[in-house]
Amino acid sequence: MSWDYSELSRLAKQHGGPKELLAKHAAYHFKKGAVSKNPVIAAASLISLGVGIGGTVFYFNWKNKKDRTIITDCEIHKIEDELISGMEQTEQGEANQEPFQKEVTQDEPHEEDRQL
Repeated sequence: MSWDYSELSRLAKQHGGPKELLAKHAAYHFKKGAVSKNPVIAAASLISLGVGIGGTVFYFNWKNKKDRTIITDCEIHKIEDELISGMEQTEQGEANQEPFQKEVTQDEPHEEDRQL
């Protein structure tokens, strides 16, 4: 037992005393433990990120499906007929109107134009 104590005393002296030896020992093993957990932390982070993104995409797809209205073929044909009849009425109305003609008049130049 005395031999272990003498080795420990020598080791403590090399590291600047017992407090510094314990601080360095704790820091080393804390860092070693933290580094050994890096793969676990990375895996957990990636899984969480994937679940978060997947959940967001699922929610917005579900919300968009819920908000969509289903239009039947009959309703589509009815809308097309209304559109075509409206376009035909507009064309007939334009054909019945006289073309718009603008009178061209010669205005006197402004004072600013005269100075140039």
